[in-house]
Amino acid sequence: TLSKKSYFTKCKQDEPFVYFPFEIVTDIFANSLFTFYLHSMKSVAPLKILKASAGSGKTFSLTLHYLTLLLSNENSYKEILAVTFTNKATAEMKERILSVLHGLATGDRSPKIEDFRKLLLEQQPDWNPHLIQEKAYRVYRRILHDYSHFTISTIDGFSQKVIRAFTYELNLDAAYKIEMNVNKVKNDLTVMLNQLLDERPDLLDWIIAYAEKKIAKNENWNYRQQLMSLASLIFSENFQEFDGYINSANPKEVFNLLNQEVEQKINSFTEALSMTIEAFSETFKNFNISENDLKGKSRNKIISASKTNKKTEKLSASEIAKVLEKYLQLIDNEDAFTDSDKNIRYDLIAALSPILASFQKLHDNLSAYIAYQAVQNNLYYLRLLKEMSDLLTQWRRDN
Repeated sequence: TLSKKSYFTKCKQDEPFVYFPFEIVTDIFANSLFTFYLHSMKSVAPLKILKASAGSGKTFSLTLHYLTLLLSNENSYKEILAVTFTNKATAEMKERILSVLHGLATGDRSPKIEDFRKLLLEQQPDWNPHLIQEKAYRVYRRILHDYSHFTISTIDGFSQKVIRAFTYELNLDAAYKIEMNVNKVKNDLTVMLNQLLDERPDLLDWIIAYAEKKIAKNENWNYRQQLMSLASLIFSENFQEFDGYINSANPKEVFNLLNQEVEQKINSFTEALSMTIEAFSETFKNFNISENDLKGKSRNKIISASKTNKKTEKLSASEIAKVLEKYLQLIDNEDAFTDSDKNIRYDLIAALSPILASFQKLHDNLSAYIAYQAVQNNLYYLRLLKEMSDLLTQWRRDN
């Protein structure tokens, strides 16, 4: 942040030092730019604005316009300034231009490159495909050997570049760095979020539900520490992109519906597992077979599986995997179904096989269950991060 009281500029070094207030310097600089702008308006092309919805081809049109300028003047990549909002968009724009340029230079006949080639020929009737290929080849090589002048950057990146060019005039250290005290911002946002709970019963209920789930599993329910460690995510481009998408809907409704859906999937899995365990134990019990009647006695795998507790709600994903493994190892395992007289109990196999097949299906769906659990665990934090992101706007206004 530039302080108006402390920043001055001075005249040429061979003259006595004369200092001007920063406001005057800013006005002079702005007026000079405006005069230059009016003068240059006589020679520059008219302003073009592309306004359309997402996915309608704005990037395609911008790439085509950039390539037209580039192929019309093969050194113009040093003079063209392309500015985007995010680093991700910058990388995508660079990749798009270079990939199309490479395709034109190599004579690529894919539909993607053909679309650009066709439009370039329509815009420049005196060109031909061979000429476009030659131009693209030369420009592509020049950019690769002079990549630093291939200027596509973010708005803040361009602003920093301009400021660094005038560090002397602005009385700034040439090696200055801009840093944000992220920890202070995270602490402030966490405090603001806690204060918001008094006004938002729906948010309080959300946190209580999270705490109850953690307590039920004998896990730490204090969300503040984890939230602090995740809070820096709200400054990332990916989160800002997510924030923009979810703001187009009703965030509260989206989170509630998603949580209900995930909760239903998790409960369906654990209930099915409990019922299958109970069915196995009851079916085995109906045969009135004791551990002494089977080979291996108490070490027999059927005996061990029949004693499994059907309450699985509090089990972790790894513990559930171990439970399922107990039953899966019985499939096609005639040794486990052998009695103490070394006879295979085919009647027992026939009765338990359908149940073992159910365990196999549950095992096949285990990865989905783990994914739903992961989504649910992070969903609580994701909504809180969304609330913190909304509070960030207020924090910036107040600070």
